[in-house]
Amino acid sequence: MYQNDIKNLYSAIIHYASISQSHMSQEANHIIYELKLTARYIIEMVKDVRELQKNLNIFAKCNNQFIIDQYNELRAQLITVLRVIQQIRNYEGEEDILTQIEVQKEKLNDNEILSNTNIDTLIRENKIDSKMASSLMNDVGFTHSICKKLLKSAVILWVKEKEIKALGDEYES
Repeated sequence: MYQNDIKNLYSAIIHYASISQSHMSQEANHIIYELKLTARYIIEMVKDVRELQKNLNIFAKCNNQFIIDQYNELRAQLITVLRVIQQIRNYEGEEDILTQIEVQKEKLNDNEILSNTNIDTLIRENKIDSKMASSLMNDVGFTHSICKKLLKSAVILWVKEKEIKALGDEYES
């Protein structure tokens, strides 16, 4: 599906955007650049989800409840970010949108630290083996990457004021 549908659609978007940019103002070019960036984030998220899904399927069927719990936590993190994005989509003020996105970014960073701490504890207590741990650590990274790109895309799509958008960029620095 990725090769046949998603990659072809992405290629068409990039082609159309690149051709149309030659006839646009600098402001419009910037908007198109941001939309192409969002399209790239979506492609990267699809690839990350594909990798994450492999281990979700493997470890969902294993007999180790500790690893199952960790993967359920990753699922919960993804669902939470998707729900928050769905909620803030309907907010009236761009400041409110950006504030909620920044709150989610902070929670996301805290979750990544907590997940890695939990993995260390599970290894020390011999509750998961090193193979499980390495897969889980990679998948924590994939989850973090997916959520971060979802939030960045939301900013690009729903925050139009440059000054407000710049505030979000300051938080990332």
